[in-house]
Amino acid sequence: TTTNTHKIQVTGVVTPAWSTGTNGTAMKFNGGAGSRTDSWWSGGETDSSSGTTNYTTHLYNGTSWSTGGSLLNAQNRGPGCCGVSSAGFMYGGGGSWSTAYYLHEYNGGAWTQVGSSAGGGEQAGDNCCGLQTAALYLGGYNPSGVGNNNARLWNGSAESAGGAWNHGTTSHACMAGISTASLSVMGLSGGADVKSAETYNGSAWSTITDPSMTAVQRARMGGITQTTAHLFGGTTGTHGWQSNSHSGSGSCQNAHMSWNGSSWTTQAVMLTAREFGGAMPGAAGGSGFGITSGGTTSGATNTTETYTASSGVYSVSMSAE
Repeated sequence: TTTNTHKIQVTGVVTPAWSTGTNGTAMKFNGGAGSRTDSWWSGGETDSSSGTTNYTTHLYNGTSWSTGGSLLNAQNRGPGCCGVSSAGFMYGGGGSWSTAYYLHEYNGGAWTQVGSSAGGGEQAGDNCCGLQTAALYLGGYNPSGVGNNNARLWNGSAESAGGAWNHGTTSHACMAGISTASLSVMGLSGGADVKSAETYNGSAWSTITDPSMTAVQRARMGGITQTTAHLFGGTTGTHGWQSNSHSGSGSCQNAHMSWNGSSWTTQAVMLTAREFGGAMPGAAGGSGFGITSGGTTSGATNTTETYTASSGVYSVSMSAE
Protein backbone atom coordinates (compact mmCIF):
# COMPACT_ATOMS: atom_id res chain seq x y z
CA THR A 1 0.00 0.00 0.00
CA THR A 2 1.01 3.64 -0.16
CA THR A 3 1.66 3.56 3.58
CA ASN A 4 4.03 0.60 3.20
CA THR A 5 1.72 -1.52 5.35
CA HIS A 6 0.64 -4.95 4.12
CA LYS A 7 -2.54 -6.47 5.50
CA ILE A 8 -2.61 -10.25 5.64
CA GLN A 9 -5.75 -12.24 6.50
CA VAL A 10 -5.03 -15.52 8.27
CA THR A 11 -7.53 -18.24 9.17
CA GLY A 12 -6.68 -19.90 12.45
CA VAL A 13 -8.17 -21.99 15.21
CA VAL A 14 -8.60 -20.81 18.78
CA THR A 15 -7.59 -23.48 21.29
CA PRO A 16 -10.71 -24.35 23.32
CA ALA A 17 -10.22 -23.12 26.88
CA TRP A 18 -11.78 -21.50 29.90
CA SER A 19 -10.28 -18.24 31.13
CA THR A 20 -10.80 -16.07 34.18
CA GLY A 21 -13.37 -13.28 33.89
CA THR A 22 -14.14 -10.38 36.21
CA ASN A 23 -15.36 -11.64 39.55
CA GLY A 24 -18.83 -10.56 40.58
CA THR A 25 -20.98 -11.00 43.70
CA ALA A 26 -20.76 -14.35 45.48
CA MET A 27 -23.96 -16.25 44.64
CA LYS A 28 -25.18 -19.82 44.97
CA PHE A 29 -28.33 -21.49 43.60
CA ASN A 30 -28.60 -18.52 41.22
CA GLY A 31 -29.95 -18.41 37.68
CA GLY A 32 -28.75 -16.48 34.67
CA ALA A 33 -29.10 -16.03 30.93
CA GLY A 34 -27.82 -13.96 28.00
CA SER A 35 -24.39 -14.07 26.40
CA ARG A 36 -20.77 -13.66 27.43
CA THR A 37 -20.85 -9.93 26.76
CA ASP A 38 -24.47 -9.25 27.75
CA SER A 39 -25.76 -11.47 30.57
CA TRP A 40 -28.00 -11.18 33.62
CA TRP A 41 -27.98 -13.12 36.87
CA SER A 42 -30.47 -13.18 39.73
CA GLY A 43 -32.09 -15.27 42.44
CA GLY A 44 -30.32 -17.73 44.68
CA GLU A 45 -28.46 -16.75 47.81
CA THR A 46 -25.44 -14.59 48.55
CA ASP A 47 -24.38 -16.07 51.87
CA SER A 48 -22.56 -19.36 52.31
CA SER A 49 -24.03 -20.31 55.67
CA SER A 50 -27.11 -18.38 56.78
CA GLY A 51 -28.98 -18.40 53.46
CA THR A 52 -29.33 -14.70 52.63
CA THR A 53 -31.64 -14.42 49.61
CA ASN A 54 -30.29 -12.57 46.59
CA TYR A 55 -32.99 -10.27 45.21
CA THR A 56 -30.56 -8.14 43.16
CA THR A 57 -30.15 -8.60 39.43
CA HIS A 58 -26.53 -8.49 38.32
CA LEU A 59 -25.55 -7.53 34.75
CA TYR A 60 -22.25 -8.44 33.06
CA ASN A 61 -21.03 -6.76 29.84
CA GLY A 62 -17.98 -8.91 29.31
CA THR A 63 -15.63 -6.78 31.40
CA SER A 64 -17.53 -5.32 34.35
CA TRP A 65 -20.58 -5.86 36.57
CA SER A 66 -23.51 -3.57 37.37
CA THR A 67 -26.90 -3.97 39.04
CA GLY A 68 -30.27 -3.68 37.35
CA GLY A 69 -33.34 -4.08 39.51
CA SER A 70 -34.57 -6.41 42.25
CA LEU A 71 -36.71 -9.52 42.20
CA LEU A 72 -40.19 -9.16 43.66
CA ASN A 73 -40.04 -12.53 45.42
CA ALA A 74 -37.44 -14.80 46.99
CA GLN A 75 -36.56 -17.10 44.08
CA ASN A 76 -33.62 -18.66 45.92
CA ARG A 77 -33.92 -22.37 45.15
CA GLY A 78 -32.42 -22.80 41.72
CA PRO A 79 -34.70 -20.88 39.30
CA GLY A 80 -34.67 -21.68 35.59
CA CYS A 81 -33.78 -18.69 33.39
CA CYS A 82 -33.63 -17.81 29.70
CA GLY A 83 -33.75 -14.82 27.37
CA VAL A 84 -31.52 -11.75 27.10
CA SER A 85 -30.72 -8.91 29.51
CA SER A 86 -33.45 -6.68 28.05
CA ALA A 87 -36.06 -9.45 27.90
CA GLY A 88 -35.47 -12.19 30.45
CA PHE A 89 -37.67 -14.99 31.81
CA MET A 90 -37.51 -16.87 35.13
CA TYR A 91 -39.30 -20.06 36.10
CA GLY A 92 -39.82 -21.35 39.64
CA GLY A 93 -37.07 -21.65 42.21
CA GLY A 94 -39.23 -20.12 44.93
CA GLY A 95 -38.04 -19.67 48.48
CA SER A 96 -41.53 -20.74 49.64
CA TRP A 97 -44.06 -23.09 48.13
CA SER A 98 -46.26 -20.26 46.94
CA THR A 99 -43.44 -18.61 44.98
CA ALA A 100 -42.15 -21.93 43.60
CA TYR A 101 -44.84 -21.69 40.91
CA TYR A 102 -44.19 -18.08 39.92
CA LEU A 103 -43.22 -16.95 36.43
CA HIS A 104 -41.35 -13.65 36.06
CA GLU A 105 -40.25 -11.43 33.19
CA TYR A 106 -37.41 -8.91 33.18
CA ASN A 107 -37.15 -5.82 30.93
CA GLY A 108 -33.56 -4.83 31.67
CA GLY A 109 -34.38 -2.77 34.74
CA ALA A 110 -37.41 -4.21 36.53
CA TRP A 111 -39.15 -7.52 37.18
CA THR A 112 -42.84 -8.36 36.75
CA GLN A 113 -44.64 -11.45 38.00
CA VAL A 114 -46.57 -12.57 34.93
CA GLY A 115 -48.19 -15.78 36.08
CA SER A 116 -47.92 -19.09 37.88
CA SER A 117 -46.98 -22.42 36.34
CA ALA A 118 -49.35 -25.37 36.42
CA GLY A 119 -46.40 -27.52 37.46
CA GLY A 120 -44.26 -27.05 40.56
CA GLY A 121 -40.92 -25.34 40.07
CA GLU A 122 -39.13 -26.01 43.36
CA GLN A 123 -35.52 -27.07 42.66
CA ALA A 124 -36.10 -26.90 38.90
CA GLY A 125 -32.49 -25.90 38.33
CA ASP A 126 -31.25 -24.80 34.92
CA ASN A 127 -34.01 -26.68 33.07
CA CYS A 128 -35.25 -23.72 31.06
CA CYS A 129 -34.34 -22.41 27.60
CA GLY A 130 -35.51 -20.17 24.78
CA LEU A 131 -36.72 -16.57 24.82
CA GLN A 132 -39.03 -14.47 26.97
CA THR A 133 -41.81 -14.94 24.42
CA ALA A 134 -40.97 -18.58 23.58
CA ALA A 135 -39.69 -20.33 26.70
CA LEU A 136 -39.55 -24.05 27.54
CA TYR A 137 -39.23 -25.30 31.11
CA LEU A 138 -39.96 -28.32 33.32
CA GLY A 139 -38.71 -30.27 36.31
CA GLY A 140 -38.80 -29.59 40.00
CA TYR A 141 -41.47 -30.42 42.57
CA ASN A 142 -44.79 -29.22 43.94
CA PRO A 143 -45.48 -28.64 47.68
CA SER A 144 -46.35 -32.31 48.20
CA GLY A 145 -43.03 -33.45 46.80
CA VAL A 146 -44.61 -34.69 43.58
CA GLY A 147 -42.29 -34.16 40.65
CA ASN A 148 -43.13 -32.24 37.50
CA ASN A 149 -41.92 -34.07 34.40
CA ASN A 150 -44.25 -32.35 31.90
CA ALA A 151 -42.83 -29.63 29.68
CA ARG A 152 -44.45 -26.19 29.86
CA LEU A 153 -44.30 -23.51 27.17
CA TRP A 154 -44.58 -19.74 27.75
CA ASN A 155 -45.46 -17.49 24.78
CA GLY A 156 -45.13 -14.17 26.57
CA SER A 157 -48.68 -14.08 27.87
CA ALA A 158 -49.86 -17.61 28.65
CA GLU A 159 -48.61 -21.07 29.55
CA SER A 160 -49.44 -24.24 27.66
CA ALA A 161 -48.59 -27.91 28.20
CA GLY A 162 -45.88 -29.81 26.32
CA GLY A 163 -44.86 -33.46 26.27
CA ALA A 164 -43.57 -35.47 29.23
CA TRP A 165 -40.03 -36.72 29.74
CA ASN A 166 -39.50 -40.41 28.98
CA HIS A 167 -37.36 -40.96 32.06
CA GLY A 168 -39.77 -39.58 34.66
CA THR A 169 -39.50 -37.11 37.51
CA THR A 170 -36.21 -35.21 37.74
CA SER A 171 -34.99 -32.12 39.55
CA HIS A 172 -31.80 -30.10 39.06
CA ALA A 173 -31.55 -31.00 35.36
CA CYS A 174 -30.20 -28.59 32.72
CA MET A 175 -31.30 -27.56 29.24
CA ALA A 176 -30.10 -25.78 26.10
CA GLY A 177 -31.58 -24.75 22.76
CA ILE A 178 -34.95 -23.19 21.88
CA SER A 179 -38.52 -24.13 22.73
CA THR A 180 -38.98 -26.17 19.55
CA ALA A 181 -35.53 -27.81 19.50
CA SER A 182 -33.93 -28.37 22.88
CA LEU A 183 -31.76 -30.80 24.83
CA SER A 184 -32.14 -31.76 28.50
CA VAL A 185 -29.72 -33.89 30.52
CA MET A 186 -28.58 -34.87 34.02
CA GLY A 187 -30.43 -34.34 37.31
CA LEU A 188 -31.69 -36.05 40.45
CA SER A 189 -34.31 -38.78 40.09
CA GLY A 190 -35.44 -41.34 42.64
CA GLY A 191 -32.71 -40.31 45.06
CA ALA A 192 -29.90 -40.89 42.54
CA ASP A 193 -28.01 -38.73 40.06
CA VAL A 194 -28.96 -39.61 36.48
CA LYS A 195 -27.78 -38.69 32.97
CA SER A 196 -31.10 -39.19 31.11
CA ALA A 197 -30.33 -37.20 27.94
CA GLU A 198 -33.35 -36.34 25.79
CA THR A 199 -34.16 -33.96 22.94
CA TYR A 200 -37.42 -32.05 22.41
CA ASN A 201 -39.05 -31.07 19.11
CA GLY A 202 -41.73 -28.71 20.41
CA SER A 203 -44.23 -31.42 21.37
CA ALA A 204 -42.46 -34.66 22.34
CA TRP A 205 -39.25 -35.92 23.95
CA SER A 206 -36.86 -38.52 22.48
CA THR A 207 -34.11 -40.41 24.29
CA ILE A 208 -30.57 -39.92 22.95
CA THR A 209 -27.11 -41.19 23.86
CA ASP A 210 -26.05 -40.22 27.37
CA PRO A 211 -22.78 -38.29 27.90
CA SER A 212 -19.82 -40.31 29.18
CA MET A 213 -19.08 -37.94 32.06
CA THR A 214 -20.13 -38.88 35.58
CA ALA A 215 -23.85 -38.57 36.36
CA VAL A 216 -24.43 -35.33 38.27
CA GLN A 217 -27.14 -32.97 39.35
CA ARG A 218 -27.01 -29.17 39.49
CA ALA A 219 -24.92 -29.01 36.30
CA ARG A 220 -25.29 -26.17 33.79
CA MET A 221 -25.65 -26.14 30.03
CA GLY A 222 -25.50 -23.43 27.39
CA GLY A 223 -26.08 -23.32 23.65
CA ILE A 224 -28.04 -21.26 21.15
CA THR A 225 -29.28 -24.41 19.43
CA GLN A 226 -29.96 -28.03 20.28
CA THR A 227 -26.87 -29.09 18.33
CA THR A 228 -24.41 -26.61 19.87
CA ALA A 229 -24.91 -27.45 23.55
CA HIS A 230 -22.16 -27.39 26.16
CA LEU A 231 -22.66 -29.26 29.46
CA PHE A 232 -20.45 -28.60 32.48
CA GLY A 233 -20.09 -28.68 36.24
CA GLY A 234 -22.55 -30.17 38.70
CA THR A 235 -22.14 -32.30 41.79
CA THR A 236 -22.19 -35.99 42.63
CA GLY A 237 -23.39 -35.19 46.17
CA THR A 238 -26.66 -36.56 47.48
CA HIS A 239 -29.37 -33.96 48.08
CA GLY A 240 -32.91 -34.32 49.29
CA TRP A 241 -35.50 -32.75 47.02
CA GLN A 242 -35.97 -29.91 49.49
CA SER A 243 -32.25 -29.48 50.17
CA ASN A 244 -30.61 -26.20 49.21
CA SER A 245 -27.10 -27.12 50.31
CA HIS A 246 -24.15 -29.09 49.04
CA SER A 247 -24.17 -32.33 51.01
CA GLY A 248 -23.37 -36.01 50.91
CA SER A 249 -20.19 -37.83 50.04
CA GLY A 250 -19.86 -36.46 46.50
CA SER A 251 -18.08 -33.39 45.18
CA CYS A 252 -18.41 -30.55 42.70
CA GLN A 253 -17.23 -31.31 39.17
CA ASN A 254 -15.35 -29.39 36.46
CA ALA A 255 -16.07 -31.80 33.57
CA HIS A 256 -17.25 -30.32 30.27
CA MET A 257 -18.78 -31.99 27.19
CA SER A 258 -20.55 -30.77 24.03
CA TRP A 259 -23.35 -32.25 21.90
CA ASN A 260 -23.39 -31.75 18.11
CA GLY A 261 -26.72 -33.39 17.38
CA SER A 262 -25.44 -36.95 17.14
CA SER A 263 -22.60 -37.46 19.64
CA TRP A 264 -20.93 -36.11 22.77
CA THR A 265 -17.35 -34.77 22.78
CA THR A 266 -15.12 -34.14 25.78
CA GLN A 267 -14.06 -30.48 26.04
CA ALA A 268 -11.65 -28.42 28.15
CA VAL A 269 -12.51 -28.63 31.85
CA MET A 270 -13.50 -25.57 33.86
CA LEU A 271 -10.91 -23.81 36.00
CA THR A 272 -13.14 -24.14 39.07
CA ALA A 273 -15.29 -27.18 39.88
CA ARG A 274 -18.74 -25.88 40.77
CA GLU A 275 -22.45 -26.63 40.94
CA PHE A 276 -25.29 -24.19 40.21
CA GLY A 277 -23.10 -21.70 38.30
CA GLY A 278 -25.24 -19.98 35.67
CA ALA A 279 -24.57 -21.11 32.09
CA MET A 280 -24.79 -18.89 29.04
CA PRO A 281 -25.48 -19.62 25.36
CA GLY A 282 -22.76 -19.18 22.79
CA ALA A 283 -22.38 -16.52 20.13
CA ALA A 284 -25.25 -16.15 17.68
CA GLY A 285 -25.40 -19.17 15.40
CA GLY A 286 -23.01 -21.31 17.39
CA SER A 287 -21.46 -22.27 20.69
CA GLY A 288 -18.19 -20.41 20.38
CA PHE A 289 -18.47 -18.33 23.52
CA GLY A 290 -19.89 -19.09 26.93
CA ILE A 291 -19.75 -17.93 30.54
CA THR A 292 -20.37 -19.24 34.04
CA SER A 293 -20.42 -17.25 37.27
CA GLY A 294 -21.43 -17.83 40.86
CA GLY A 295 -22.68 -21.17 42.08
CA THR A 296 -21.25 -23.36 44.81
CA THR A 297 -17.79 -24.77 45.36
CA SER A 298 -17.89 -25.48 49.10
CA GLY A 299 -19.87 -22.27 49.63
CA ALA A 300 -21.08 -19.40 47.47
CA THR A 301 -18.45 -18.25 44.98
CA ASN A 302 -17.93 -15.01 43.04
CA THR A 303 -15.61 -16.46 40.39
CA THR A 304 -16.44 -15.90 36.73
CA GLU A 305 -15.11 -17.93 33.80
CA THR A 306 -15.54 -17.48 30.07
CA TYR A 307 -15.15 -20.15 27.40
CA THR A 308 -13.92 -19.79 23.84
CA ALA A 309 -13.93 -22.55 21.21
CA SER A 310 -14.14 -21.59 17.55
CA SER A 311 -12.25 -21.07 14.30
CA GLY A 312 -11.59 -17.49 13.41
CA VAL A 313 -10.28 -15.07 10.80
CA TYR A 314 -7.56 -12.71 11.95
CA SER A 315 -6.20 -9.56 10.29
CA VAL A 316 -2.50 -8.92 10.74
CA SER A 317 -0.76 -5.68 9.73
CA MET A 318 2.91 -5.74 8.71
CA SER A 319 4.98 -2.59 8.16
CA ALA A 320 7.50 -2.76 5.31
CA GLU A 321 10.96 -1.30 5.87
